Amino acid sequence: MSVILWGKVTPADLRAVSALVTGLREVRPCAAVIARHNLKLVAWVRSLDDAQRFEVRLAERMPGLTVADRAVALWPMKHNSHLLDERGYHVGAVALDVSGLPHA
Repeated sequence: MSVILWGKVTPADLRAVSALVTGLREVRPCAAVIARHNLKLVAWVRSLDDAQRFEVRLAERMPGLTVADRAVALWPMKHNSHLLDERGYHVGAVALDVSGLPHA
């Protein structure tokens, strides 16, 4: 499952906190955004308990980061073009259609 966190960091600390967050093994994308919450990250966890433990670890390691909101995706149906069943096993693929892309 994925946990999506939106956080707040002072502009002066944003680069350093982003670098620390992206170094955590659970974190997939992490982005600085121009919005009310200026940091968004997605982490892969095995359970809701792991999601809570992950957030606690973030708070301990990065006191300058305040998690302002969170969401959980319990069952990703697709991951990197792979269709997944409810147990996370590959059951098919979604081909990338590049026919409409401009040629270089």
